[in-house]
Amino acid sequence: MKFAIVFFHLGEIREGSYVDICVKLAKERAGADVFLLTDHPEVYPGSTSLSHYWERAAVFDRIYVHKNTCERHFNLRGIQRWFAYLEWWRASKYDSIFCPDSDVMIFSDLAKELAQWRQYDFTLSMGTAAGQSYWNNRKALAAYCNYVENAYVNPAQAETVFRQYDGKGPGGVCDMTFFEHFSNMKKFAVGETSQIIAGATYDHNILMSQGYEYADGRKAITWSNRMPYCQKQGENIMFHTLHMSRNKHRVEEFYLKGSEL
Repeated sequence: MKFAIVFFHLGEIREGSYVDICVKLAKERAGADVFLLTDHPEVYPGSTSLSHYWERAAVFDRIYVHKNTCERHFNLRGIQRWFAYLEWWRASKYDSIFCPDSDVMIFSDLAKELAQWRQYDFTLSMGTAAGQSYWNNRKALAAYCNYVENAYVNPAQAETVFRQYDGKGPGGVCDMTFFEHFSNMKKFAVGETSQIIAGATYDHNILMSQGYEYADGRKAITWSNRMPYCQKQGENIMFHTLHMSRNKHRVEEFYLKGSEL
């Protein structure tokens, strides 16, 4: 069973940046081949150029209609990346892949953890987010990409999706919206990584409490044996990953803590 970790990032990447550290940590810990798909491979040695996998994503740009209060390019890229992931995966030798956001820190050997997720076609976090998802079935990712494209070609058929944007409150339609509706169609087996299994879990977002001990605007992370933990209802839960979100400035600090203890 061939397994890979595949990061995606647009924009330049400097040495010591949060992206660089997250990729470095994954190479040290994840127990799998690690790739970074980027539009600036010339400035980051060992990365993979998106140009070979971006054709369908570029076509999607022409039909995309922005229905979100965030910036257009940010939301669009969040959807386009899945077309690139699919094309890369089709061209690769890997049976399963793990797709983390570029601000996700991986502390566990995910090659070993994969076994408990093999029964699923793919996974989500909190039923919506695929920013640190296992994928075991190419057909599932292909179906998702087709579903998103068809939503913009035939918006009447995706009325329940687009109804979530009224132009008033924050947010709107994004890749997470489509993942929620796509998974609810029950055409594929979907795992949930935010659940606690054998005292461990995957962090949906470090800024969200989710019932965990919380301090200074984030989960109150502690460290033991180079692994991050957080208390929940009196139990010390280990995290395979930490999704740093707007705490990107603490990535280096957490990397050092996980390395020194």
